[in-house]
Amino acid sequence: TCATASPLPARSTRPQQRCYFGTPKRVLYICSVSPQPNASAAGVRSVQLVRQMKKYGWEVTTATIARVWSATPSELDIVRFNNNEEFEQLVESSDPNFVLFDRFITEERFGALVYKMKPKAVRVLDTQDLHFLRRAREQFATSNPECSIEDVSRMVVPNSDADFGRELSAIYRSDLTLLVSNYEEELLVKQYGVHPHKLALAPFFYDTPTKISTGRRYNFVMIGNCKHHPNKDAIFWTKTHIWPLIRSQLPQARLHIYGAGLDAETVKLHEPAENFFILGELTTDLTTRLARYRINLAPLRFGAGIKGKIAEGWLAGVPCITTPIGAEGMRLTDSPTAPFTAPTHSFNNRNSQAEKRHRWSSSGNDSSSSSSGSDKKVVWGGAVADTCEALASQAVALYKAHETHEGHGDNMWYKAQQKGLQILQTRFSAEENGKQLVQRMA
Repeated sequence: TCATASPLPARSTRPQQRCYFGTPKRVLYICSVSPQPNASAAGVRSVQLVRQMKKYGWEVTTATIARVWSATPSELDIVRFNNNEEFEQLVESSDPNFVLFDRFITEERFGALVYKMKPKAVRVLDTQDLHFLRRAREQFATSNPECSIEDVSRMVVPNSDADFGRELSAIYRSDLTLLVSNYEEELLVKQYGVHPHKLALAPFFYDTPTKISTGRRYNFVMIGNCKHHPNKDAIFWTKTHIWPLIRSQLPQARLHIYGAGLDAETVKLHEPAENFFILGELTTDLTTRLARYRINLAPLRFGAGIKGKIAEGWLAGVPCITTPIGAEGMRLTDSPTAPFTAPTHSFNNRNSQAEKRHRWSSSGNDSSSSSSGSDKKVVWGGAVADTCEALASQAVALYKAHETHEGHGDNMWYKAQQKGLQILQTRFSAEENGKQLVQRMA
């Protein structure tokens, strides 16, 4: 349902707030869609960004030309405008010295007008994830059914790709671009020549717990908005290739799948006789619900950015079984940044060497990976594998490990849970990331 948006504001007359890191900041945050934290990780992070800026005394006006949904938190006090004339009024009344665009398509539409009206305002692009990378990987994976996940992760986006040109142009036009993944930061710098000073990391901002319940848990869970193609593909791949392998060894276990945006095709996968349940959008607290489960499955064959579904699982103490695509930009290593391997496969190259690798439904030996070819020590809260057999094997092993779990450090499931918490505290802390965000923007 739609909510009533705030009217266009008059120029602010409220008392000046205390602002850290320099002179007072007035931010106009322009969203292509109304943020819905209960529907997507992008919505969660958008709300987190606003909270962090306000925490440091920044005055934030959030606005959109789209519908304002009732699921959008009232704390955003979101303003809806309907045309360029109303947008110009909004820019004049909010008088921003920072303008934040939530995606490259938003910068395309309003960036030039902002520059014309407020040429001294700092224009910041928030990518959420690199759209051109995600969409190119999807096209590569679906048009090359024999390729491996490694092939997908290392494919090179051609310069002729439309999204590539549009998003990279928006990055160059902006004064600063926020990225969620250090992999994507290094990709832009090393592969596409973007200067590091134009980029800043701004991943998740979680108030991470110091301790998580280690009580009895049951069954598997998957979460994700099904309008997001990587999530829908993961559900279908799990149903056809991964879940039958898990169920053959754990016939009593169930898989519960939650997510907004379910279509009829996905709903048809609901099959209680096989303990495969499509349950739709959660209406209760996500962390509380996830805390019931033993294993979080995120078998992503393509995608980009960092994965909210994995981080939310760790918040609830649920280890995650995923692919190298799912783990990209989220693993910890003993070096300051995650290992970066430059893409090598051209977009249209089917790559003869791929014939020698495991496929989506390989019959080869199980294999799992907790690093991307690096000999550095890697931390992951669960397991990372690149074939359906390996994913199922790791899922079953970790699931069974919980049976003997007694809350001590020698147990494999307990270690996975603690590593997930370690990653949240190290990489996705609201305290640290919020401070770095405002320092970098200021």
